[in-house]
Amino acid sequence: MVEVNLGPAVTQYALEVALGTKLSKITALERDLALALAAPTGTIRIEAPIPGRSLVGIELPNRSPEFVPLKKMMESDAMREHASKLAVSLGLDVSGKPIVTEIGRMPHVLIAGQTGSGKSVCINSFLASILFRATPSEVKFILVDPKRVELTGYNGVPHLLSPVIVDPERVISALRWILSEMDRRYKLFAQAGARNIDGYNEMSGFQALPYIVLLIDELADIMLFSPVEVEDAITRIAQMSRATGIHMVLATQRPSVDVITGLIKANIPCRIAFAVSSQVDSRVILDTQGAEKLLGRGDMLYLPPEQAKPVRIQGSFISDKEINALVSFLKNQGVTPQYTEEVTTMTKSGLAPVAGLAEVDPLFAGAVREVCQYDRASASLLQRRLSIGYARAARIIDQLEATGVVGPAEGSKPREVIGRAIKEARTKKRYSLSKLEDVTKIKKDFIEALEKENWQDTPDFPVLVGFVKSIAGALGTSEKSLLALLRRDYPPKALSINPKPDVGNKFVWSPKLTFALGVGIIVVLLLGYLIFQYGTFVAPPSLSVSEPKEGQVITQRLVRVSGKTDSDAIIKINNQPVLLDSEGNFVAEIEIFEGTSEIEVKAQSRAGKETVVRRKIKPEL
Repeated sequence: MVEVNLGPAVTQYALEVALGTKLSKITALERDLALALAAPTGTIRIEAPIPGRSLVGIELPNRSPEFVPLKKMMESDAMREHASKLAVSLGLDVSGKPIVTEIGRMPHVLIAGQTGSGKSVCINSFLASILFRATPSEVKFILVDPKRVELTGYNGVPHLLSPVIVDPERVISALRWILSEMDRRYKLFAQAGARNIDGYNEMSGFQALPYIVLLIDELADIMLFSPVEVEDAITRIAQMSRATGIHMVLATQRPSVDVITGLIKANIPCRIAFAVSSQVDSRVILDTQGAEKLLGRGDMLYLPPEQAKPVRIQGSFISDKEINALVSFLKNQGVTPQYTEEVTTMTKSGLAPVAGLAEVDPLFAGAVREVCQYDRASASLLQRRLSIGYARAARIIDQLEATGVVGPAEGSKPREVIGRAIKEARTKKRYSLSKLEDVTKIKKDFIEALEKENWQDTPDFPVLVGFVKSIAGALGTSEKSLLALLRRDYPPKALSINPKPDVGNKFVWSPKLTFALGVGIIVVLLLGYLIFQYGTFVAPPSLSVSEPKEGQVITQRLVRVSGKTDSDAIIKINNQPVLLDSEGNFVAEIEIFEGTSEIEVKAQSRAGKETVVRRKIKPEL
């Protein structure tokens, strides 16, 4: 053992291993070491190797973990010497060293962990760290709190660009406003010849721009409301906003792939993982395991963008009383919050709602959701989905058009858009229907029906998507634009009234068939895996004892006992725990006493199933 590092929540024992020792053999002993060390939580963490050192770290939870007050972190030299207004306190590492970082270097961070693991306290520590050091003219916040209980206490703080946002519709507006502000700042930088916000603010004659921090406390709720638009907006902000001084802090208690998507992960390299329930959740957050072994209550793994392995930290703690005192102090400074109204009123077209518009219908928000879900807007759609009359549906359509949610109608037949687009592209290419049929191998009757939007004469929607892709490729037009028009214009129930056209007798490989086949394969594999796991779970472990032999004469007090069992089993010899190697082999010397005539070897599986082997011996001491 080289050194012992006593941290607030865990103690790290740094070991120097012999030359040639495989680290895999050390990590395989994790459960045996937890048993031997009587770990309070039943688990330990092995860091092999410790980053930057030729040592192996064994982290054992302390029996009495300590909190790390934010006050202690703010008074540390690391925070005092940090010049950035975006410096935030993370906490103490396993050696008790204060860890301070800067949001500007992250430049965005993803925080995830199960309920009660310390996410909200971490967010409050981030906020307090900046509010203690920055003025309202230096840093602005947009706070999003769908749960309505975590961040609403910050209302009235002069650093806010808007009151704390709790409605999903306003969150979408805030994301659009940030994109608009990002583009505006880039134009200012281009005119001034600056490369980033720091260079722009250092130039004389310009009003300094504040940093903007978007903080979303529960990303999962926002993704449920409008997953495509939220993912696209977050991705673009993450890719381009660093130079403009706009940063994001995203938190969620549901670390699943439908919330933390691949695009979001790829563009947010800095991540913080609190305690999670499984290795799968840990891999979703960090791309590695480890978070499932954290202790909770602020115990975190911090993965900075410049490192490949996460660092274990006990997060700083700030109480509700301290938060309320800080908020009251800031409110009493005589600075009135200067809210930017456009943050919560930005529409899809980038404009606020039209002045003078009649009172918004109570079902307006529901209509927006239906239109976004089906990618099309019509009075008949709203009639069916909202169970209202035609007159009210038509008024809502007018309101959607006035606010920029949908485009204007085009004559008496506004939906003939994709057909016109295909026909114009075909005419421009000087292709006849027969020529396009030869190039795409699609019957010209289907192409003509698509141009005229006679949906009853077209095939099913999945097949139609393939047709549109082929047509776009043949005509050299935008596949993405044509598919968007198709999704908007195609009536979902057009083929339920009219008979389906005969698309020929040949087999058509459709996305629907691919999906069904994939689901079938997954189900079969899953059932096979479950059957295998069940058999493993209910079966007792294997056990063979090589020494001693049955009836062996023993002339010494120490008896050599050896054998083999499953690698994940627990072995006890005469009720004494014995260590296994990675292959399940065990060797031990057991002391016997006068009157002992039997050696009992017991192997126990994870499910509690036991296998017992008893060997008679003849002591002649």
